[in-house]
Amino acid sequence: MNKWLKLISLLIFMQSYAAHGQFEDLSSIIGIGNDDLSMIGETESDDRNPELNDLDINDGEEVDKEKYQDSKYGYSGGESFDNPPNSKLSEEPLEYFGYSYFSKSSNSFFAQTNIPVPPGYLIGPNDIINVILYGNKNNRYRLEVSREGEIFFPEIGPITIAGLTFDSVRKLIDEIISTQFIGTQVSLTLGSLRTIDVFVLGAANKPGMYSVSALSNITNAIFQSGGIDTYGSLRNIKLKRDGKTEVQFDLYDLFLNGDTSNDRRLMQGDVIFIEPIGKTAAVKGEVNRPAIYELKDDETLDDLLNFAGNFKPKASKSNIELTRMNQSRNSYDLVKLDLESLSKFNLNNGDMISIYPINDKMQNAVLVSGHTLQPGFYPWTEGMRILDLFQNADDLLEMTDLNYLLIKRKNKMNQSYSFIQVDLEDAFRDSSSSQNKRLFDKDEILLLPSLLKPSLITTKLIFEQEREEGSNTSFIEEEWTSLTYLRKSLQKKSSREVDEAQSQVMENQYSQHETTQRETYYEYSIYDYCIVPKHLVAKLNEENEKVITNQIQEETTDLSKEITNECRKQLIEPVISVINRDNANNKLKFVSVFGGVHFPGRYPYTEDMTLSAAIDAAGGTLDGIFAPEIEVNRLDNAGNKFISKESFTSLDEANEVKLSEMDIITVKKMSSEVRTVEIKGEVYFPGIYPISENQSLSELVARAGGATNYADLDAAIFLRESIREQEIKRLETAKADLQKNIILTSQSGDIGQEQLNSRQVKQLTDLLDQTPGELESLGRLVINLEEIILGQNQDILLENGDTLHIPKNKQSISVIGEVFVETTHVYDDQFNISEYIELSGGLTEFADQSSIYIIKSNGNIVSPSQISSGFFRSSSAQLRSGDTIVVPLKVNSFNQLRAATEITQIVYQMAIAAAAVNSF
Repeated sequence: MNKWLKLISLLIFMQSYAAHGQFEDLSSIIGIGNDDLSMIGETESDDRNPELNDLDINDGEEVDKEKYQDSKYGYSGGESFDNPPNSKLSEEPLEYFGYSYFSKSSNSFFAQTNIPVPPGYLIGPNDIINVILYGNKNNRYRLEVSREGEIFFPEIGPITIAGLTFDSVRKLIDEIISTQFIGTQVSLTLGSLRTIDVFVLGAANKPGMYSVSALSNITNAIFQSGGIDTYGSLRNIKLKRDGKTEVQFDLYDLFLNGDTSNDRRLMQGDVIFIEPIGKTAAVKGEVNRPAIYELKDDETLDDLLNFAGNFKPKASKSNIELTRMNQSRNSYDLVKLDLESLSKFNLNNGDMISIYPINDKMQNAVLVSGHTLQPGFYPWTEGMRILDLFQNADDLLEMTDLNYLLIKRKNKMNQSYSFIQVDLEDAFRDSSSSQNKRLFDKDEILLLPSLLKPSLITTKLIFEQEREEGSNTSFIEEEWTSLTYLRKSLQKKSSREVDEAQSQVMENQYSQHETTQRETYYEYSIYDYCIVPKHLVAKLNEENEKVITNQIQEETTDLSKEITNECRKQLIEPVISVINRDNANNKLKFVSVFGGVHFPGRYPYTEDMTLSAAIDAAGGTLDGIFAPEIEVNRLDNAGNKFISKESFTSLDEANEVKLSEMDIITVKKMSSEVRTVEIKGEVYFPGIYPISENQSLSELVARAGGATNYADLDAAIFLRESIREQEIKRLETAKADLQKNIILTSQSGDIGQEQLNSRQVKQLTDLLDQTPGELESLGRLVINLEEIILGQNQDILLENGDTLHIPKNKQSISVIGEVFVETTHVYDDQFNISEYIELSGGLTEFADQSSIYIIKSNGNIVSPSQISSGFFRSSSAQLRSGDTIVVPLKVNSFNQLRAATEITQIVYQMAIAAAAVNSF
């Protein structure tokens, strides 16, 4: 069915063709075989020149979109009034116009035989005439023109047709048939066409004689011969016939204007002669076709620009330069050209015309940047004010700081900058207020955030791909705004770092044969103006893994402030950099605000800046600020020392203080921290108590009502957070040293008399990672609470976060460590250490019998050296209720891991000690 639909389409399409003898060529395009065309008419393909019937058609070729893009169209100076330099020198070489046509593999310029034969085609030897008779006589003939120029027509005889046009032959045959065969009509078409021999000589790429189709013209022959060499002329091509020049052909007419009027049809023995190239001139820059062009003697600069496709939209018509060779000086002259004289300006051979773009400078505009809905340029008009840009808060991005907007203004005379501060809240409240500042051309308006939530963080997966020339190009592959993806990215990154660390062990055993061609990494940002540092991202991830409590909620709020402060710094720092460069009077135009403000740091000094304006720039004061506690430090006239002024009788007076450049404002804040300690166990009123400066431990016990009758003061546990942090730090340092020793000694071959392989090293490091961590570091301070309460021992001053636990009197002994069953036994003053160990099943094969020690209920340690050598028989007097017997693990130390073994013992014993405390 599809075949017949195609056939019907073909019949309709062929009505527009004068000759229907070329059906087979169109059939090949739509996929219909010759057998399907037998009902229409018999045709014949040119088997003698099959290459002439091929078309270079790439219908499936993907279109290169970048080819049709122009990144420099229109304004391309970036979102800044500070434009980068644009060099007038171009490293891109120019090419001679037109010669690239010959370098293409396409044969679309070859003569085609699958087109209708024109009526003026001259019949010659070897042409095939297809004749169809219909009517009273029906027949079909295929007649070839002989060398004598005749065809032999059956029943009629020879007919001379050589030298006649195809239209004349058609009329002649029609007359003969109507005379010889009454009632019979004739249809005449051309079948296979003859070839002719022509010469392509001169500056051709491949000069010589070529056989071409009789339908060929000058351009067909030139392209079939391989085109013209670069020293050949595209504009002086001569067609010679019988020794005379028939026509002078200019390929520019074809390439630039589509004019084929001089592209004559070729005849047998024609000569195409290509003259050497004549005068040339080049045009580069802002034209549509920058190239080197060949010029005739009477052509001017105006003609050259027409060849180049005229100016691009960004061409500066007042910035046209001519570079001309000066043979007498053996150098070049640079001449500025006038646009009005282009039609009269004659060019010399080798002239270079440079047309530069207009400067990418934005005029009559203001620039809005920072925390804003639509950063970029906005049109400026005379008399424009801030409220013309932002009419109300709805025109601003959420959480915009309304009390601090910064205007950066450039002095056109000395290129210096001044800064104006605006309180948008006052301007919105009263449009006639002084805060509705007037704007000038090229003002830059910077808005800052007042609070940025962690949920605004965008995670970008970026990959760097190495190019062939060695440079790296970054692309954003994926992008999400979600804390879920942020956490996933950190997990992937952590996993990748572990894999890389493990692979380092194998580097000395295996050579690397492949290099990474593509590197991926994550980038975290808020909107388009703030890159979130990795340490803040990691902190956010830690908080998300905790249980949501009021404390965690407070920590998240603090993190939001940290993120906001970081992003504000990233917006302010470029302004501070400008101030540092613009140091006219040795005084930098900024003030510093520290202390009890939301966003401490350096801020641009604005004209007639007051103390209140500086505090507004820093986000305002925190709670608990009093005017007499605001300090202003100012350099003296010599600039050698600061002079302080801090005696303010009221907040209004402080706000009206005029500031100078480089002033330092310190806003003192009363401490709002509530320090607390906790007391638990056998006291009458356990709980959390606030403490003041220099409050002691005995006072805390007294505030809790004292110890109960069941309290075991000797077993009191006192925990301090600062001690816990020190223990964690020491433990991490010890673990790091041990890992280092393992890696170093694994390569020396002294461990166990043979070198450890990478698998064994990994097992050791994995085992180390399983050692107790932060949770086992208690931060216990050993005290004698009973003596402290009685005043017989030095009292302890309390710190924030301290914890005191007073347990009940215990009647038990615990045995832990390398015994078969760790358990707790009823205290019997007649039992000794060995008997308690036997009650726990005895020692395991990994126990270090010589290192057994006792943890007393008060936290003191009784070491093996303090116990007599016969302690298994006679040391029962050293045990008391609440004590813990610890049987440590035996570790065999290698030669170079002796210190590491001691560290391992420390780590192990810390876990044992923690277990002992937890048993109280």
